[in-house]
Amino acid sequence: MQKYLLKISRSGWILLAIIVVGFFFRDFRHYDFLRFNPDQARDAALVRDVIAGKAPIPLLGPQAGGTDFKLGGAFYQIEIVSAKIFGESPDRLAYPDLFFSILSIVLLYFFMREFFGDKISLWLCAVFAVSFYTVKYARFAWNPNSTPFYVLLFLYSILQLVKNDQKRKWLWAVAIGLAAGIGIQLHSLLLFSFPIVLILYFAYLFWKKNPAWKFAPLIILTTLIFNAPQIANELQTGGKNIGAFFDGLENKSSREGSLAYKLTLSAVCHVQANSFMLLPLGSDSSCDFIDAQKNISENKLLPFHIVLATVFSLGGYFLLFRSWRREEDERKRNFLGLIIFYAGTLFVILIPLAAEISFRFFLVLEFMPFLLLGFWLKYLQEKFSPKSIIIVIVAVIVIINCYVLVRNFTYLAGQTKEGSNGFEEITLGEVEYMANFIETHSVGAKNVYLEGKASELFKITKPIQYFTDTLGLEVNNLKKNQAIDSSEKIFSIDVVKDSAGENSAPDGVVAEGSFNRIRIYEIEK
Repeated sequence: MQKYLLKISRSGWILLAIIVVGFFFRDFRHYDFLRFNPDQARDAALVRDVIAGKAPIPLLGPQAGGTDFKLGGAFYQIEIVSAKIFGESPDRLAYPDLFFSILSIVLLYFFMREFFGDKISLWLCAVFAVSFYTVKYARFAWNPNSTPFYVLLFLYSILQLVKNDQKRKWLWAVAIGLAAGIGIQLHSLLLFSFPIVLILYFAYLFWKKNPAWKFAPLIILTTLIFNAPQIANELQTGGKNIGAFFDGLENKSSREGSLAYKLTLSAVCHVQANSFMLLPLGSDSSCDFIDAQKNISENKLLPFHIVLATVFSLGGYFLLFRSWRREEDERKRNFLGLIIFYAGTLFVILIPLAAEISFRFFLVLEFMPFLLLGFWLKYLQEKFSPKSIIIVIVAVIVIINCYVLVRNFTYLAGQTKEGSNGFEEITLGEVEYMANFIETHSVGAKNVYLEGKASELFKITKPIQYFTDTLGLEVNNLKKNQAIDSSEKIFSIDVVKDSAGENSAPDGVVAEGSFNRIRIYEIEK
C-alpha cells in the first residue's frame, strides 16, 4: 500500500484534497438540505412504484420544460439503479448526481490540462469544487444536474480520439457514444448540440483526412444502443413523442421578441452566467442584467458587477480566439477549436429561447467560465510578476464562494433570512417534518387541506403527498368558501421571515410546529 501511495504525484495529492473539499460541500447535511420540489417528488414516486413492482421501468423520462415532449428515460433508469443499490429514499436517488459532480472535478482537471498544464488546471479545479453554482446543482436529483459530466466526457473523448498516438481508439469512440447517448436524454439543449457537433466535427475530420472519422459508425451505434428504450417507444406510439418535440420547438421559438432582442438577451445572459458561476453575486437564478435600470434600486453594486462580468467574459473570449489563431501545437489547437465550435453551437441554439433563459440552462456550459478564468490566469502569469497575484485572485474567488455556501446552509437551517425564496427550494427534511406533523394531527382523516396561495402551495403539496401517500392521506389545496367535513383538517404553512425566525401566527391556531425554515399550524375549522 505504501509503495502505491509513494507513486502519487504532488499534483495527485492536491487534486485529492480538492475532491475532498468539493465532496464536503456537496454532501453536507445531504438529507436535511436536499431540494425536494414537485419534480423531485414526482420522480421519487415513480421510482418507488417501479421498485415495488407497481409500474414498469419507463421508456421515457421527464418532460422538457414547457412542452409535452419527454426526454429519454436514462435519468429514471439511473435513479432506479441507485434505488436498488442504496434504497429508495429520495436522498439516495440524488446519489448519481452527487457522484457525477465529483467525477466532473476529476474530468475537468484532465480536460483543462490538455491546454493549461498542471498548475493552472489545479487552480481551476479548486474554484470549480467550491463554486456555489456547481455545488447547488449537485445537491439534489434532477435530470439536467449530471450534464456537466457528460459534456466534459463528450469533449474530452473527442480530443483523445483525434490524437494520432492514442491507442485503443475504439474505447474513446464508445465513450463518445456513451456521453452522447445519455447526455441527449438529460437535457433538450444537448439533444440539439451533441448531434450537430458530431456531424460537423467528423465531417471536418474527414475533410482533413484524420482517420478518426472512421469511428463515426461505432459512435452512432453506441449512441443508438443507449437510446434503445426511446426508439422502442417511438415505434410503439407511431412517433408521438417526436411529434411533441417539434410542436414544442415551434412554440418556444415563436414567442414574442425580435431577433435582435433575443440575440442581445442571450449574449447578456451568457455574460452574467459566466460571472455568477465564479462569483455568486446578485440573482442566483435569473438573468437580470438586461433590466439593470429597474434592478439598480435593489442592488447598488449592480453597475460594478455588470462591468466586471462584461470585462471578464469578453476578455476571456478574446484570449480564447487569440490563442486558437496563434496556437501552433496541433493538439492544443484541436482543443481550442472544439470548444469554440461547441460553445458557438449552443449560443446559436439559445437565441430563439432567450426569452425564457435562466442560469440552469448553462449547466451544459458549466465548464466555460472556468476555462475563461484559465485564459485570464495564463495571461496574468505571462505578463506580471510576482506570480502571487494569481494565487490572490484564486483565493479571493474561493473564499467568496465558501462564504456564500456557508450563508446558504445557514439559511436552509432557518437561522437567517438571507436568500429567502419562500417554497422555491423546499428541502427534504422540511417536507418530511411537515408530512409527519400533518399525519400526527390527522388521525382518522382521509383528506387534509393546505391554506394559502395556490402558486406557493403548488411547490409543497406534491412533495408532502409523497410521504402521506403510504397512509392513504390525500393533501389538497383549500379553495375559497370550500366546505370541510368534520373529520378533515386544515393546515397553514409558512417560512421564516426574519433572522430570529419569528413569524406572525395565523388566527385560530390549534397546534403548531417548526423545523429549520418551516412553521406549520393546524387551523381551527
